[in-house]
Amino acid sequence: MNKPVKTQATIINIIDYPGDIKHFELKLDDEINFKAGQFINLSFEKDGTTYRRPYSIATPPSQKSIGLCVKLVPEGHLTPVLWSLQKGDRVNIMGALGLFTMEEVDKEKVVFIGVGTGIGPLRSMIFDQLENQSQKEFRLIYGVRYNGEHTYGKEFEMLEEIHPNFKYIPVVSRPDSEWEGRQGYVQQNLDGIDTQETKAYVCGLPEMVDAVKEELFLKGMSEEDIIVEKY
Repeated sequence: MNKPVKTQATIINIIDYPGDIKHFELKLDDEINFKAGQFINLSFEKDGTTYRRPYSIATPPSQKSIGLCVKLVPEGHLTPVLWSLQKGDRVNIMGALGLFTMEEVDKEKVVFIGVGTGIGPLRSMIFDQLENQSQKEFRLIYGVRYNGEHTYGKEFEMLEEIHPNFKYIPVVSRPDSEWEGRQGYVQQNLDGIDTQETKAYVCGLPEMVDAVKEELFLKGMSEEDIIVEKY
């Protein structure tokens, strides 16, 4: 694995999404070689204290810039500062880090399961696999609380139209009357998975990851075929 690189980056774009989420696009001063699914540490100094937080890379390795999918934590040290930044501002970066990657996928089917900003590394993996013309069968089960909060949802709908081997399944746990899709938690929407022929990549809050793992176990999937990243 490559040694982490310390460098700086310029914010070249900021996209606002519902649910207090932003996508930050960063142009790095020095190239960082990374694998889909890895993360970087973003840091800054304030009043003599260095604040550092990990953020998964939401873009594939083929892209020149890197993107971060970040949710605002009002009482946090770092995200309120991020929310005050604009295009052209600079941030400190170290990376790439992490073992949540797609190494030697020995199954013909892959299911990605995520909630909230856990979609970041899964987006990187999905784009990377489809860009490299993988013929495996891919499925994304992506859960949020409210209608309209599926970050990158339009992109996944477009990918589903372009790639016959990719299926997108959005789930809403607190839907209103207008929602006509899947309801409940992602662990309640794992039907149709061929657990003997599928590898699962799961990312999100610890409670969700544990619940998904337990459900996949009950459905017959082996532990070695469930790769997880807890936020």
